Amino acid sequence: LGIWMFLGYAFQAVGLETTTASRSGFLLYLNVKFVPFFSYFIFAKTIQRNTWISAFLAFAGTAFLVFDNSNADDDSAEDGLESPF
Repeated sequence: LGIWMFLGYAFQAVGLETTTASRSGFLLYLNVKFVPFFSYFIFAKTIQRNTWISAFLAFAGTAFLVFDNSNADDDSAEDGLESPF
């Protein structure tokens, strides 16, 4: 378990070189949004419709926060997630 925690922190620290801290935090907790999907596909557990809807909305909200182009023209805030075009 310690190895996985170390790898998670290490990859987050390396990722902070190319993205903002707020986006890094949202991406870090993206794993919480995957729990219903893993429960369904790996363990074949039935998931209520409200859980599916809330997990999808949380996933979509995270995607909007990560892939916005609010700082695409600011060279000092390069984060590597914007389209090169």
